[in-house]
Amino acid sequence: MRRSALPGDPRAATAGPEAGGLALPVSKLRGLTLPVRAALKRRGIATCGRLLRAAGAARDRARLAAEAGIDPDALLALVRRADLARVDGVGTVFGLMLEELGVADVPTLAAQGPAGLHARLFAHNREERLARRSPIPGEVESWVAQARSLPVLVSY
Repeated sequence: MRRSALPGDPRAATAGPEAGGLALPVSKLRGLTLPVRAALKRRGIATCGRLLRAAGAARDRARLAAEAGIDPDALLALVRRADLARVDGVGTVFGLMLEELGVADVPTLAAQGPAGLHARLFAHNREERLARRSPIPGEVESWVAQARSLPVLVSY
């Protein structure tokens, strides 16, 4: 099921893969603590799209972390997860698997060879048993293709 872009989002006119996870509530992101969720909510940040707009740029992220009393590293991790949520089909469990393999954001995913990444995911899941199934080669190919076509929204 494809999620749509936020109303009023300038990218909504070009809604494609980049529109995917922008409407996802930040509450769905792994690692979001209640105090951080409350601090973001007080600033009107309730979706991944709003988080990426508010904290995608390094200077904006530093300002938000300081103003909201959020650990900068924790905020960066959330921003990276929000960015990865734009890739349709990754989800929470496969996102965790990718992170554990060092693929924590869209640019890193875009730089992967699909066949090699699939093999690493399959082996990792066989060892760790994080998911009932490993992603199939076509899913991984789709993720990499989407990542390569998405605009860059996070700077470091």
